[in-house]
Amino acid sequence: MLFLHPFFLGALVCAGIPILLHFLTKPKPKRVVFPALRFLQENRQSRAQSLKIRHILLMLLRVALIVLIVLVFARPQTSGGDAAGENAPTAAIFVFDNLPRMDYMQKNKSRLDEAKDRARGFLRRLPAGSVAAVATPQTTPTAFLPDREEALRQIERLETVPSLKDLTRVCAESLKLFDNCDLPRKEIFIFTDGSEEAWSVDSNALKQALEHHPSTRVTLVDVSATEVANSCLEIPLADNFQVLRGGNVRIQARIFRTGVVSHVQRAALFLVDENGVPQKRGEKEIRDVQNAESVFEFEIGGLSNGTHQGWIELTPSDALECDNRRFFTIYLPPPAPILLVADAPAEKSAFLVKQALAPALLQKENRAKFECDVVSHEEFKRRLENSTESGSLQNYRSIFVLNPKSFSPRQWNTMAQFVHDGGGIGFFLGDAIEKGADFSTLEARLILPATVEFQARWSDGVALAMPRGVTHPIAQTFVDLEVPIPWSAFPIFRAWQTGTLEKGAQTALFFENGTPAVLEKAYGRGKALLMTTPIHVETGGSERQWNLLPLGESWIFVVLMNSIADYLSHGEDVSYNVTNFQTLRLVPPEEAGERFWLAPREIVETNPTAAPNTALSTREGVVSLVADRKARSLDVPALERSGNYVLRSEESDFWRGISVNMPRFCTHIQPLPTEELREVFVPLNVSILKNAQGNLREETRFWSSVDWFAILALLTISLFIVENWLAGRFYKIL
Repeated sequence: MLFLHPFFLGALVCAGIPILLHFLTKPKPKRVVFPALRFLQENRQSRAQSLKIRHILLMLLRVALIVLIVLVFARPQTSGGDAAGENAPTAAIFVFDNLPRMDYMQKNKSRLDEAKDRARGFLRRLPAGSVAAVATPQTTPTAFLPDREEALRQIERLETVPSLKDLTRVCAESLKLFDNCDLPRKEIFIFTDGSEEAWSVDSNALKQALEHHPSTRVTLVDVSATEVANSCLEIPLADNFQVLRGGNVRIQARIFRTGVVSHVQRAALFLVDENGVPQKRGEKEIRDVQNAESVFEFEIGGLSNGTHQGWIELTPSDALECDNRRFFTIYLPPPAPILLVADAPAEKSAFLVKQALAPALLQKENRAKFECDVVSHEEFKRRLENSTESGSLQNYRSIFVLNPKSFSPRQWNTMAQFVHDGGGIGFFLGDAIEKGADFSTLEARLILPATVEFQARWSDGVALAMPRGVTHPIAQTFVDLEVPIPWSAFPIFRAWQTGTLEKGAQTALFFENGTPAVLEKAYGRGKALLMTTPIHVETGGSERQWNLLPLGESWIFVVLMNSIADYLSHGEDVSYNVTNFQTLRLVPPEEAGERFWLAPREIVETNPTAAPNTALSTREGVVSLVADRKARSLDVPALERSGNYVLRSEESDFWRGISVNMPRFCTHIQPLPTEELREVFVPLNVSILKNAQGNLREETRFWSSVDWFAILALLTISLFIVENWLAGRFYKIL
């Protein structure tokens, strides 16, 4: 037996008070002169014996009453009937919730440190012959540790780490250790802050594991803070950045608050310059909005093309620092080079296409997505024939051939090699083709998605239409606009009809009569596209007009050209801002080689007022990566630590920045109601210990016991009534 409040046992000395009073208040006989002396002596002896018995009975009742009152306050506990015995060897599993939210500080101690202290108390008081195991969301033990000191060392080494695995799954996996354990007592201790993010709604796996071990005793030690006040910065994603004119970038951020933050906070933005020195580029005061969101924006000006990194930080920091800083990477790609091939005079013929891809105003403001060079068909064919100059085609990401003419087999082969090596080429057919057979040769079919057969004419015109289901990226661009597309305002009057699709080819856009309008085919690492109607303005009158696509205020034409250019140029559609659990796939340039290395961004601290990037100084070292040149891809693995990283090529000047942040759920502090928490462990009953109760349990080391409080309290009340009734009768007789 043990006691929840053993210090009350000292009050047992009060049990001697009735005894002391019994002897001190013992009545003394009085001398009485009376004739019938013999009769009085006999009567006195009889009454004295009766009074003595009654006084002793009252004394014993009062002693018992005092003892019961003391025991009620001391709260005795006894074993709940475990046949193994309270001091039998125990197999104990210590499960720790060590996600970053456990870094929350209260009274100069983190929640994880509090959990360690509690666990050490339990571990040191395990009976002789016991074994233990330590489990976390990152590590599931495979065997018990017979050495208690090794378990203590594992607990001491615990640190907060992001993880996707919740405690429900950790407990279910850890219970498998009991399958081959012969010790009579089995205990699992769970140390957590009680956050709802720590537990899965689906606890079937845990319930099944508990059903296999019905004798397991589950104790949840709640180390949560009594009052939580926390500000959490939003994770920067691609949608948070908006590129403005002249290299300006607008960054939108949010703060999510839990509880009441008593002090005024400010959000500061730091940008790391080319020398690795952080520069403060803005600061905002966060308005006092409790238990809600605060939205604010920063605008950074004059950014050049390339990678820019930095972070946003809340000052002063609160009790949970790890979500007060978020890292970000802004990548402004250089304009993708595109070669436009058109009829002489080439600049005039390709003017509308060039303006759609690279408007003069955007070029002036350094915001153009593409950079266009224009050559005539004669110049283009010369480059295709000349092996030396054909290599210059590799400087372009894609080629637009407007109103193409026939090509020789050598020229087709050169274009096929360009596509195979990763380039993109688009043919926009017009009236320059004398016969469809020129685009149906064996060499042409190597890259073209279909053969070209004959011209079709529609006097009233037909409109473009998207395929059913919309799976092609070119068509998906229009779907993403989320606005009605007035295709009928730009009719097509003439178009080339194509034959059967080649293997691997597909149709991106149709005419409304069901005939293909835009077709494409992958070849090697690149793509070839065929549009059956031209995209340039014809001369010679309305009778020669093929379509009205490029005429007037045709925003459809602009969107279509940019969508095709993106698709053929393999434009990077990747965010360099990821979480700890995301992998990243990049398309490295050819000149970058195959080998890369990834390392934390080096920060040079020269400004004492700037928020230092101290977290980076303790990161893991350089990681070597190898690109898959056949697939033109480089896979960057998920990174455990948050911060800014640099990816560099070992063979060129190529580099990219990557920012890693922990997901918001890793720092989300919202307690799960106790009743819902108990439901997780059904059919077993879980003992939930909080605050001082947890410390008391650590000191007394009771496992699963019977609390005698209610029984003793009822007995005390009953005894008090009996004592009061007897005392009334005895004194009445006297």
